[in-house]
Amino acid sequence: MYTIQSGNTLFIADRVLMFIPAGGAHVRQCYIRAPYIFKERPVVTVTVSTEQSSTPFCEYGVEFAPATGETLFKVSALNVQIGAPDENEYWCDFTMTGELTAEAL
Repeated sequence: MYTIQSGNTLFIADRVLMFIPAGGAHVRQCYIRAPYIFKERPVVTVTVSTEQSSTPFCEYGVEFAPATGETLFKVSALNVQIGAPDENEYWCDFTMTGELTAEAL
């Protein structure tokens, strides 16, 4: 995880392997975990990519999930060829930027 901190503002970037959920191989999901507590919901940017296929997946959900001692987001992506299964590995590249709580400093 790449981390840059300036005062109480934190920038994080990393790459997470996505998994195939119980709905089929036309969907991918992953959890983004940051071991920091932000004052408010941080700004999160995601991109889904693969090096094994030319079929793109489109992000359709970046959901904040309450967690103790960390910040957690669930990312969901869908194959643009609706319903077409794809067994290739897909990765979620993300950035997260926000203001840390006083306790986190």
